[in-house]
Amino acid sequence: MDLLSVHRYDFHRSVVDELKEKIIARVDVLVKTLEDKKNVEKLETLLDNSFPVIKNPVLQPVVFKVLQAIPKIKDSYLKQIIDDKELYRQVPIEVKRHIWKDNQDLFSEEISPVFDEYVKEVENQLLSLSEEGMMSPMEASVLAWAPKYRRTNSATISRLSQLLGTSSRHLHDLAADFLRSTYLRKRACDHYCTLRAAMLMLAHESEAAGLAADMASREPIRKFCWLLDACMRDHQLDKKRVNELQQILDKASNSRTRSKEEWRILGDLAMLLADPFAVVTVGDSMVKLLVQCAQGESLPRKNEDLLLLLRLMALASRSMELLSNDTAKEPKMSAEVVTQFLPYMLTLLVDDELDEWKSKMEAIAKAPSDMEEAPQLAKMEHYAVPENVVRLLAEEPVCVGIALQVLIHMTHRSGEPWGGFVCLLAAVASDPRAVELAFLHQLINGLIGRASEFEQEELFDAVLDKFLLKKSATDPTVWKQTYRLAWNAVAHLPRSLRTRLMEAIKPKKKLADSLEPLYAKLVAKVDHVEKEAAAAMGQQDTALFGLPIAKPTA
Repeated sequence: MDLLSVHRYDFHRSVVDELKEKIIARVDVLVKTLEDKKNVEKLETLLDNSFPVIKNPVLQPVVFKVLQAIPKIKDSYLKQIIDDKELYRQVPIEVKRHIWKDNQDLFSEEISPVFDEYVKEVENQLLSLSEEGMMSPMEASVLAWAPKYRRTNSATISRLSQLLGTSSRHLHDLAADFLRSTYLRKRACDHYCTLRAAMLMLAHESEAAGLAADMASREPIRKFCWLLDACMRDHQLDKKRVNELQQILDKASNSRTRSKEEWRILGDLAMLLADPFAVVTVGDSMVKLLVQCAQGESLPRKNEDLLLLLRLMALASRSMELLSNDTAKEPKMSAEVVTQFLPYMLTLLVDDELDEWKSKMEAIAKAPSDMEEAPQLAKMEHYAVPENVVRLLAEEPVCVGIALQVLIHMTHRSGEPWGGFVCLLAAVASDPRAVELAFLHQLINGLIGRASEFEQEELFDAVLDKFLLKKSATDPTVWKQTYRLAWNAVAHLPRSLRTRLMEAIKPKKKLADSLEPLYAKLVAKVDHVEKEAAAAMGQQDTALFGLPIAKPTA
């Protein structure tokens, strides 16, 4: 070696590298035939001989490769890895899964941040704010994205898939338990329900038949989730899927002698239905069926599909209650929900259709109607929410969910006046769900499409003064949604309303750090709008003074 000018270190290192590559290649061959017990024994022997050098950076890849390949790792080796935090951090995810099966604390430490990260990811998508486009309206609502598209394009879901793997039902069930606990503890965030559905679909879409077979005891939940996923993909609940959902729900509700595992099925079904993406699909289908009832001149209580969707919405609204009680039963609704509340929603939708038709007719005739000549107070009295409906909104959570979906439907209409929308919004404004991000995202998206109509002071007061600004005192997400609407409406507002708006949405001290950059961009846009308005006024003046003056005739 001296004659060849080869350092002994380089020689020994090259030999070690060559042997390391051959050992790793040999392990890859043995992994393909683990059905042969002799091959498993060879791997165990190799691990016994190599584990003492696991901290050696050069030989560590060999030890890690064997640990990844072996079906069962000795507890003594796992304990040594757990005791050394640096080593635990370095070992492959496959090794950590062996540790997590018997160490729930470590598993919770690893997976809980992923849950919270997913919620932040979805919230950022719903806010749709960016440095470049700030508050430009989206081409399509995030809540309308296909479920599989959301899963495959989510970095957090990919990370979760890596953590759970495809071979252990135990880890999937453990993660589901942690997720239920997190949802119940944090209470106000339904995006954990979205993640629960995503976890079930990961198992469903997995090519590992062993995992699917091992989870057969949870088949009702998996099938229910798959059906809901298909409905969200198609943006509707067709007759066949509605019947299948009903069969699963009936079986979960009517079983009299149940194990503890079976008692929890109803709570899991409610959690899947509380997913904001599922709520949008079910709620939108309900509104469509109500419109069909109006067109067919039939009562809501005679539509079986509508009653089933009402049942699904009721379960979603009680998901917390059902999950926190292992012996909970399906909640019963007041008969007034069907006999009084749904007919009122039907009336609102009919009025909305009539208003749209009337607006189109007036646009053609270019003449005001008798309704427009009537005092504004009289119009508002026409749309006032009856006392029994206000009471049901306070007593029955499902009524609020339906009302919110009807409000979203109204924002996509083109009729005037806004009386029905304004009165219904005022009736639900005090409910916490009225400021949940998923609802606000849809509401603001719909209102952005009609931003030019905010020149009406009645609409401006109802949406901004009495709802958004009133609710945004300490909630940055409500502020940001308000900014989205303001960004698209300022160009259409008269100067007096624009001044009022900019003063009202000026960031408060507690939220100044996060909102100041957005507010600065809004101020810049308002300045630009006012300069354009001044320039347009100047051009009109120039044109006016440039006209020839007619001479008086004798």
